[in-house]
Amino acid sequence: MATAVDETNPPGEPAIPRLRPLGKGPETRIVIGNLYLQEKKYAEAVQEFEAVLRENPDSAMAHFGLGNVYLRQRQGDRAAVCYATALRHNPELAEARYGLGLVHLQEKRLEEAAEEFRRSLHLSPDRPLVRFTLGNVYLAQKRESEAVEELREALRLKPDFVLASLSLGRTLLAMGQDAEAFEAYRGALESNPQLASAHVRLGDLHASQRRYAEAIAEYQAALATRPTLLAAHERLGDMHAEQGHDAEALAAYQETARLRPARAAIYLKLGNLHLAHGRQEEAVGALREAVRHNRFFAEARRRLGNVYVSQGKHARAILEYRAAIWVNPKRTQVHVDLGDAYREQGDLRNAAASYRKALEIDPNLEGAKERLAAIGETPEDKS
Repeated sequence: MATAVDETNPPGEPAIPRLRPLGKGPETRIVIGNLYLQEKKYAEAVQEFEAVLRENPDSAMAHFGLGNVYLRQRQGDRAAVCYATALRHNPELAEARYGLGLVHLQEKRLEEAAEEFRRSLHLSPDRPLVRFTLGNVYLAQKRESEAVEELREALRLKPDFVLASLSLGRTLLAMGQDAEAFEAYRGALESNPQLASAHVRLGDLHASQRRYAEAIAEYQAALATRPTLLAAHERLGDMHAEQGHDAEALAAYQETARLRPARAAIYLKLGNLHLAHGRQEEAVGALREAVRHNRFFAEARRRLGNVYVSQGKHARAILEYRAAIWVNPKRTQVHVDLGDAYREQGDLRNAAASYRKALEIDPNLEGAKERLAAIGETPEDKS
């Protein structure tokens, strides 16, 4: 049975190869089954593939099609059986090996996935999608050199493979090869100038090297393409905040909060920005929002405690510090902050206990030692 393979896939869908059978009869049912699969009409797709198998139980393509349906439905065990059956009937079916690799990938069995992708490439080496997927598995395994090799081969086979360019850039960054990463992201933009994610990653690269103007330009370019891109708004705020551009940072963070009202981290950034410019009440409001959206947000609670201390509201500060410690008991600075709040209240016994707790975690913490000495205590618990 002559069959062509189309490896394109709509954004957001699993990378499943699509079959374009040539001819009539059962092949037409396989065409229809794959059309149903693309439209997410899984029950109808199963009916078409099973109809083929009733006429020809040895049809590798029908078993393969069923495997693709079950893979999309995240029924990995059933998909694996179908792919294995397809391979039993046609051991040269590289796409079924790829499908088995995707099953392993869904289950986060990275080494087994990589092995199936390698077997698929042994049968059919010139397939950019498989090279790309294998490269990303290697990246997840921190095998960066092998990832780069596969991703570059994917780009050799398909120079306009934007996702491969982005993954290559991310991998090169992980290897500390910033200049090469820059070129990879530029390559993605040459293939698709409207690719907002590439602008964001270029912006991040500039930001990491403190090239703030260039970073801002890239984030703005991303937003020109995708005005609701959360990451671009937030990073734009970070760049303005880093440079002391209060109004611009505030606008960017507020837009991020508008787009994602439940994102606790953005309220922490808003709180820090308000504090940096002396707006304590606005800072308290923002930090309370952070805690409202994530009551386990230890850093927001610590910062809120610090504001309360500066306002002389030590009892409130103590509540926030204790809540932060409950979330993360190993954070030495919070124990020190708690000790300071107790000391300001005149509760030297609890202050000393907090400083000693910080020293249990880090015996070399000079700040805690100095504070104990200042209240006439030693690191050893005398109680």
